[in-house]
Amino acid sequence: MKIKKILDLFTRTIGDNIEEIDEKELKSVYSLNHIRLWVFTIIGYGIFLCLIFVVLKLLQIKQNIGQIAVLIILFHFVVSWFNVVGKQQRGSVYFFGKPLFNVPRGICFVPWLVCSLDKEYRTFFEDELPTTQDKIYRSNRGEADFIPIELQKEGYKNPIRATFADFKIGVVTKYKKQKNGSYEEEVESEKVSTGDPFEERITLEVPGVIFWSIKDLIKFRSTIGDVEKARKQMADVYIAIVTTDLPKITVKEFYKNREPIDIKIFTELDDLTDRWGVKIHVARIKEPKQSHNLSSKIQEMAEAKAKKHADELEGEGLGAREKAILVGRAKGLSYMAKKLNLRSENILSAESAREIANKVDNLVSVGSGGYADLLGIVAAGASAFRQQSKSKEKKEEEKKGGK
Repeated sequence: MKIKKILDLFTRTIGDNIEEIDEKELKSVYSLNHIRLWVFTIIGYGIFLCLIFVVLKLLQIKQNIGQIAVLIILFHFVVSWFNVVGKQQRGSVYFFGKPLFNVPRGICFVPWLVCSLDKEYRTFFEDELPTTQDKIYRSNRGEADFIPIELQKEGYKNPIRATFADFKIGVVTKYKKQKNGSYEEEVESEKVSTGDPFEERITLEVPGVIFWSIKDLIKFRSTIGDVEKARKQMADVYIAIVTTDLPKITVKEFYKNREPIDIKIFTELDDLTDRWGVKIHVARIKEPKQSHNLSSKIQEMAEAKAKKHADELEGEGLGAREKAILVGRAKGLSYMAKKLNLRSENILSAESAREIANKVDNLVSVGSGGYADLLGIVAAGASAFRQQSKSKEKKEEEKKGGK
């Protein structure tokens, strides 16, 4: 019981509830333990020196007792400095299993046989979920997603899949950004489908990426334990979010507004891991992986839309050209009718005859019947000119007779 009290006095007890201790308070505990380590080390060396003298006298060694005692203590002190934390590592000091403080990179003093140094050889992690692309096992269509035992031992895992919603009028989930930076779900209605394949019910692979680091090794060891356990729990949170939220929206809506989903993943992982002594740097969904059939369908749809748009533009161009020609011809015929003092239908018949006559191929193809029709049109035009001329002469004679 007394030994326990001494140990608690020495370490100021960092207990099992370390995740509930405020970060600022925890740092002050580490700092105090660091000071106490040096104080108790000096006291310990004094006690150790006395014990050496006693032991040497009991052994009846009378020569150079002081030198021998000093050399033993000096040897222990030097050996206690043989502890190095690498530049990619984090370390922490323990006193008979009780955590004292974290140590920076480089050489550190850890009293030999009394304290121990715990090191984590990697402190920054770039994890792909469920694993790296070369370790994802994809079964053939129609087969069960069972990974052979030998591949499981090599680290192969099944892909993470999510089934997106299909198009439904009146059920459209959107996210509205609040003043505090969070997002709130909203439901809108009266949406018109465009026939986009991304509005169909589709199952896609939704790999994720998480960049994280260990900022407090003592807290990390006391709460989660090791890196693999931390990875598993973070993966479980990621899978829970994507399999719950993505089925509420279509693929099209996801691509249009994916930020709220990524923010939710980051926030929930950051809240979870903060008590572990872990910092989340990046947590988001990577680009969803489409099947070859879906990619082909999207490509065909894009090509069809492009062709339709090109045809519409070509039609608009031809229509504008014909309109310009007709407007120009109408103005020309109106000018001719005014200058020649003829009616518009007379001018139109004469122009029609001239237009047909200019097209030699048409004359060849129409045959004798076509010639007869053409001569009839010309004769009608000529007759119209003669009648118009006679009417004009008659009016002039009437004017002269009146005078």
